[in-house]
Amino acid sequence: MFLEGDEVPHAGRLERRRQSDIGDVGVPAGTTGIAEPASSSSGRPPPSASSTLLSDYLDQQLRRDAAMTHADYSLLARLSVAPDRALGKSLLAEQLKFTRSRLTRAVIRLEESDYVRRREDPADGRGQLAELTEAGMELMAKAAPGHATAVRRVVFDALSPEQVEQLATITATALASLKQADEEDSYPSALPWHRR
Repeated sequence: MFLEGDEVPHAGRLERRRQSDIGDVGVPAGTTGIAEPASSSSGRPPPSASSTLLSDYLDQQLRRDAAMTHADYSLLARLSVAPDRALGKSLLAEQLKFTRSRLTRAVIRLEESDYVRRREDPADGRGQLAELTEAGMELMAKAAPGHATAVRRVVFDALSPEQVEQLATITATALASLKQADEEDSYPSALPWHRR
């Protein structure tokens, strides 16, 4: 969201927004809310649209087929590939970009279903590990094939082999940029896993 006086990218440079350029909700008039270069007025949807739709589609698929959320699937998937199927809760929160309270609620909910158990971290007397149980591993074994099929169906089956290669290159570039920005721009109190 941009407000009057904010600097926003425009045609390769920063410009200050005037009130006449801003819609009722603080979004520049005539845009989707994402600062896009003037040359990108091709009518293509912003990248965030596909991210939002894909996340929603996968969440619905997992709720329908495995009675779990996409966030819970991501948590269980991280544990399933970890050594001894266990991770420290702080590291797990960092990997998932969850606040500590969100992770605690998710772990408690999954623990009540016997998919995860909490135990003391022997390397850190104050910390806890979240550990995937046998029931959790069985749930993942049942959920993973349908989840992979859903991803393949809506992403990879719709792309040519050349587009899959392009997507891999674009994704790798975007991830590297995001990691660099995270290292340069973040401050500890702003990080989700440091918040309660």
